[in-house]
Amino acid sequence: MTIDLFSTQVAFLIFEAVFCFLSALVYSFSKDTLYARKSVVLSLNISCGLMLMCEYLFYAMLVAVRLFGKFNLRRDMPCRKRFVGVCAIVVLGLFLVTLSQFNHIYYSFDENNFYQREPLYWLSTAIPMLGALLVVSIIIQYRRQISTSQLLVMISYLVLPLMGGLIQIFFYGFSLLNICIGFSVLMMFFENMIHKE
Repeated sequence: MTIDLFSTQVAFLIFEAVFCFLSALVYSFSKDTLYARKSVVLSLNISCGLMLMCEYLFYAMLVAVRLFGKFNLRRDMPCRKRFVGVCAIVVLGLFLVTLSQFNHIYYSFDENNFYQREPLYWLSTAIPMLGALLVVSIIIQYRRQISTSQLLVMISYLVLPLMGGLIQIFFYGFSLLNICIGFSVLMMFFENMIHKE
């Protein structure tokens, strides 16, 4: 019996998406005292379930709520410039992905309808990672405000997708980035359920 790599990857993504939706449903009925945290965790789970490009924006929101108890872009928000930078990177990423559908900067299809990576494919992974690096810089700066387990889980949202993205860039046929993002989101969900404060 042979195992089809593509089918396995799709199965992992479907499992993670379904699990994210189910965990969001279960968490919506929980009695978390911090409404902002609850809404951000639900948004993170739902966005991961939909596999949108905006996952890093919700990640930034979760980190802000965990560290500062709020997320906004007003002048009194700690690390405001970095959060604005994350928002700008998300908008840039969405713009370039949309643009790539027309000018094929990331990928194209040949005459046999086979997927072909273009020379700038690596940007589709690098741009979102820049946003994650900004968020991780905030986590590291304020690491004393959270426990070690919370720190490790929050940083996993950069480390795991970075590893998956590097594998995906250098080894054609592997699609691990979204699987790693989904796994990190689930780890944050479980960590949040354990450390309700």
